[in-house]
Amino acid sequence: MTLEALHKLTPAHISLCGWSMTDKRAELLGAKVINVREKIVGDHVVANEKLKQGVTLLEEEPFIRQLEESYKPTHCTYCFTLLKSNMMKCPNKLCKWSHNYCSLTCQRQHWWAEHKWLCAFPELKNTHRDVLFAFQGYIASRSRGKGTLPGLVSNIEFHTSKQVEEYRSRIKNGLLSKIFNLTDNVVESMVTIMGQIRCNTFAVTQTKTEQAYGSVVEGSYHIAVGRAIYLYASKFNHSCDPNALVLFGTNGCATHLKVNLVRQAEKGEELNISYGPLATKMVTELRRKKLYNDYFFECNCNACQKCDDATNMYQCIQCRGQKLYYRQDKCPSCNFIPNWHEISLDEEKAIKLVKEGLVEMDIEKFKQAMRITLKYFDKDSIQMSKLWDNMGRMYVTMGRLSEASKCIKASLTNVQKIFGKISVESAAEMLKLATIYWNRHV
Repeated sequence: MTLEALHKLTPAHISLCGWSMTDKRAELLGAKVINVREKIVGDHVVANEKLKQGVTLLEEEPFIRQLEESYKPTHCTYCFTLLKSNMMKCPNKLCKWSHNYCSLTCQRQHWWAEHKWLCAFPELKNTHRDVLFAFQGYIASRSRGKGTLPGLVSNIEFHTSKQVEEYRSRIKNGLLSKIFNLTDNVVESMVTIMGQIRCNTFAVTQTKTEQAYGSVVEGSYHIAVGRAIYLYASKFNHSCDPNALVLFGTNGCATHLKVNLVRQAEKGEELNISYGPLATKMVTELRRKKLYNDYFFECNCNACQKCDDATNMYQCIQCRGQKLYYRQDKCPSCNFIPNWHEISLDEEKAIKLVKEGLVEMDIEKFKQAMRITLKYFDKDSIQMSKLWDNMGRMYVTMGRLSEASKCIKASLTNVQKIFGKISVESAAEMLKLATIYWNRHV
């Protein structure tokens, strides 16, 4: 460490203990955390009373947060809000970090949370972002008298020895360790925090919409602008068919998290959110593999245990009545042996036809895709629902709202049969239908 760097250190750097920040503690509404030592279940959240659909279970601000590098020029470093023309910088004119803020409040909060320790050391800009995030976590934890993120699991025992050693090497061999003279105990605490971050991080998302034909919303998608740790929200277990939904930015602050109940819950019923893949978006085998790789647990939720998983059931092309799993050897009713290679090629062809149909506004390509889909799937399947949905998008783009509403109605009918009338999927289709109806009458 250079003499210049040594002169920049303060007593706070030496103790690595954060000062108390503005900390609005969250509170679960109508629910409670059940603390258990059993690793398979872990801490989880249950309803304290009978809860109605739509109630808010939790509102929470992040314990620590980190904006993605690519969004730093356009978003506030602290609250992740899209910046306007009157953005602020760090008041230190010698600061070389590329931080922008939407307000003086955000600038000050970020100063106490992290930037106070790093402002004077621009040479740390190239430090691995995971190490900087873990360092922020250590400072925040010390401000509460803890050495690691309070109350969160790390599952470090399920990481491979190579992964753990990689975490340790990034911290110990980096410039951060040399400047702040991190002790072995601090390094090990940060290794644990990196494990906690891996298992408990929320991707903070914002919605982007595409528009066509005036004000009709054609489609929307989510982008992850950063990541954050929420101490209470992390207590919710995962389900591929959750009864609660995580929302961001509902109060104007992009990092503000809210958990809403999407269907009625009985007293004592566990409340779940989705950590990523939903049963409607990914087949069971791939979902479970992704969850294990990302979070180190094998999902055994109801959606994963269902034998009649709507997303990966085919129908026998010979007897037309029996449902088949992907790569099932033969039909148990008629002993027909499916050609799964041919089926996969046909599915890829149908997907290609839909994409071309959307680009070229060609209804004939949609009809070809529909014939292929009906060959292998039931008319009430989720695959047909997706096809109707894409046809609706095409008609909206063409300005043919009457045909678009018929397609979305067909998609909604299928979705309600598969997932129920009170489900996230049904709500999404009803919103599309309502948007089309509204635009037909304005």
